[in-house]
Amino acid sequence: FVIQGAIRKTQISYLVAPVSLAVNLALSILLIPEFGIAGAAVGFAGLYPVRFAIIYTYSGSWIRLSFGAKTLATIWVISFLMFLVLRVAEHFTGYGLFTVIYLIPLGLMVYVLLLKATKALGEEEYYFILAFIPDRYGKFRRKIFELMAGE
Repeated sequence: FVIQGAIRKTQISYLVAPVSLAVNLALSILLIPEFGIAGAAVGFAGLYPVRFAIIYTYSGSWIRLSFGAKTLATIWVISFLMFLVLRVAEHFTGYGLFTVIYLIPLGLMVYVLLLKATKALGEEEYYFILAFIPDRYGKFRRKIFELMAGE
């Protein structure tokens, strides 16, 4: 629960917001003239790793972190692989409102299976992920946990 604890410290917002804005502006200025809307998307997406790095670094100063750089790199690679799978699926089916209905479960399934295959997370991290699934989806939550933990 490291990241969640860091976000609750409001003073971090005073650092994260201006740095994120600066990164977004810099990337947008560099990429939009050459790539148009795709450059804008990359510029916007570029601020998330920066935000994560600041929060991760800040939380490390007052909370003992439970995973290291290798685990984080593994999770980022898994996220990228999930993105690639979804892009390939979208390429073959097109994009629309109904496409999202199957892309979200597909992305979750790919992500969970890759996490399990790489053993990137421990049980505590699985519980953290499951905390984002509302209580009314209890059966779904149990199935996801069984997939992740291999029970």
